Amino acid sequence: DERRIELTRFTEQERAIEKLLVAKGFEDAAAFVQEGTATIVVKKEKLTDEEIARILEMAMRQTGQEASNIKIIPAG
Repeated sequence: DERRIELTRFTEQERAIEKLLVAKGFEDAAAFVQEGTATIVVKKEKLTDEEIARILEMAMRQTGQEASNIKIIPAG
């Protein structure tokens, strides 16, 4: 039961991150959250330092994870 609650929490975090990214102008984005890690994929050839910082800050807020545990991948 605890595992199911944890998976639900991760799914909710993924959806929240994806919605926020779309709201911030990234037309397509996917988030994958697991215990201790988060991977954010955005549909863009390259990301500026400012974009990376904004995505990182938002992902940290949503997941409670440290920056070193969050990977941001541009996929153009």
